[in-house]
Amino acid sequence: MMSPRKSEETEMSTILKFLPAIVILVTIGVTFGVAQTQINRASTDIIELQSSQNLDHDSLVEIRQDLKYIKEKLDKALPK
Repeated sequence: MMSPRKSEETEMSTILKFLPAIVILVTIGVTFGVAQTQINRASTDIIELQSSQNLDHDSLVEIRQDLKYIKEKLDKALPK
């Protein structure tokens, strides 16, 4: 029969055998969590940039139409 001390040492050695695997799994989990957070932030930033780009594009189209209208009016009004 094993003594209580030997039993504790055996349990401790078993725990120590699995400790590196546990540390690796925790590290992978934390890394995944950090990566997912960064992906979510980047996704939000991309959506904001697309919205801003759409507004800028619409403004440029409006300016282009206004310039075309002004040019047509000037061409009609000014003699050549």
